[in-house]
Amino acid sequence: MRLSQQTPDEQRRQIAGSKAGLEDLLGAAVRHFCYPYGDYDTHCRDLVAEAGYRTGLTCIRGAANTANNAYEIPRKAISHGDNLLGFWWKLHMKHERKDHGGEPVYAS
Repeated sequence: MRLSQQTPDEQRRQIAGSKAGLEDLLGAAVRHFCYPYGDYDTHCRDLVAEAGYRTGLTCIRGAANTANNAYEIPRKAISHGDNLLGFWWKLHMKHERKDHGGEPVYAS
């Protein structure tokens, strides 16, 4: 089930729990969160900040920046089917945000 479809308690458990589990395993701080499948809502976003992450990465297409919100950073989607030309195209040409009116696209 997608993160935005979980109960608030389950969202908190998964977001904070994954941070604690990874930090125990790695012996290092985990500072950045990638929303699974790019799926999140405003409550998830707030829980990511509350858990102590410094950033949250979405699947909103666009060049990564923190201009709007450090917990809604766009990222480039690179998949196993991308060849070198497709990778170059995504890095150098596909920079416009793909959302609605400048507002991030996330689950409601």
